[in-house]
Amino acid sequence: MALDIRPIPIVTGADADRFVEAAAAAERHPHKCNVQLSQGDFDKIMAKAKLD
Repeated sequence: MALDIRPIPIVTGADADRFVEAAAAAERHPHKCNVQLSQGDFDKIMAKAKLD
C-alpha cells in the first residue's frame, strides 16, 4: 500500500525570517527550550517531584 506524496509547504517572508532566527537561537543555546507553563501547572509539577 502506497502513501500519497504531499508537497511540503514553503515558508517565505516574515514567517521564514522568524523561523530562521528561532532556529539560530536554539542552535546557540541548545539546552534551553521555550516551554510556557501556568503557575498552577508549575506548582503541580513541583508538588509531584517532592523535592526536599
